[in-house]
Amino acid sequence: MKKFIFAYLSIAFLAACQVIPEDKRTIAIDQKTGEATVLLTEFTGVGCVNCPNAAQEAEKLKQTLGNQLVVVAMHPASNPFTKAVEEYDYTAPAADEYYRYFQGTPSTPFPTGVINFMKIDDSYFQDYTAWGNNILKQLNQKSEASLDMDVNLQNRKLTIETKVQSEREYSLLLWLVESNINGAQMMPDGSLNTDYIHNHVFREALNGVWGEKIQANGFATGEYDMSNKYDLNNCAIVGVLLDDDKQVVAVNEISFPDQQTKFLFSINGIGDITNDTVIEVSNVQINPLTKRPEIELHGMLAYEGTLKINIDRDNSDSDDQFCCGDKCTSTNWEKHQEMSFSINGISSWFTHVAFDQPAEYTIRYTLNADSEKPVSLTIKYIYK
Repeated sequence: MKKFIFAYLSIAFLAACQVIPEDKRTIAIDQKTGEATVLLTEFTGVGCVNCPNAAQEAEKLKQTLGNQLVVVAMHPASNPFTKAVEEYDYTAPAADEYYRYFQGTPSTPFPTGVINFMKIDDSYFQDYTAWGNNILKQLNQKSEASLDMDVNLQNRKLTIETKVQSEREYSLLLWLVESNINGAQMMPDGSLNTDYIHNHVFREALNGVWGEKIQANGFATGEYDMSNKYDLNNCAIVGVLLDDDKQVVAVNEISFPDQQTKFLFSINGIGDITNDTVIEVSNVQINPLTKRPEIELHGMLAYEGTLKINIDRDNSDSDDQFCCGDKCTSTNWEKHQEMSFSINGISSWFTHVAFDQPAEYTIRYTLNADSEKPVSLTIKYIYK
């Protein structure tokens, strides 16, 4: 049987901030676990000097227990520790409703946490030094239900499909949480860290504070419009099943960056362009409207956001055009141009060069998608 020993050091800089007794600073954690999953609702605030210690403990437990533990950090506005630095506001109305349900008050010491929405020793709130042992006690219980989720995101419209395996009806809560938020936090030494990274921050209760009923072995599908104020690349959905006593019986978390529209650039007849590519095209067509010979190339783009494209030509005599979606940018007879397109999902693109007489033009298109490696397509247009 393995044991994990974690040591805790804390200094109280604010009177109501939780002070850890000497005899509770070292906790032995038995790694024996069952099949259940556990929700740790961490109550925290930017003005709490001991809260970074609790956040570190939550991360240690998460690393140890993996998917069996889901952590959600709530910043209730009714506790003064969440308002110490007003420009960094991580509060949410639903967080206050849960906080009041757990009997939280403006004087409740932070940091603190609630495990599976349950009371332990007549209190919902648990000191973070006791989180490990209390979580493992719940993991050793037999699970009454399981919760599976599938998420899809297109044009900031989120679809969540939920499946429950159970013998009875439960309430299903769907939460949006966000991680990797760079902001402010009071630190244990009393300093203000303006580059602190907040993780697992509760943002919204998508289907209401107390969710919706889902039948035994039932399915649920919901669609939600995502606010532009969240970085969806760093977001996740937390699903929680509650029984009639508002006790957590199952919890699951699923991130959805991979469900978003990834950058894809393809050319009809060639396929996807994932590296710098050079091609020659010479299939000249006569434009029936202009009567000029032209070479056209087309394909598909998949992206969500602003796509920047640099165009470099080997000379300034080309008469060319690049179109994406409903926007076209024509040449300014310059050797270098920069343009940008707003892409929401999948869009077609095409480019063509018109000739007055036989010629060769080499044009390089460099596509720059945020957080993606730039992709360059160099095309040699040949009209003999």
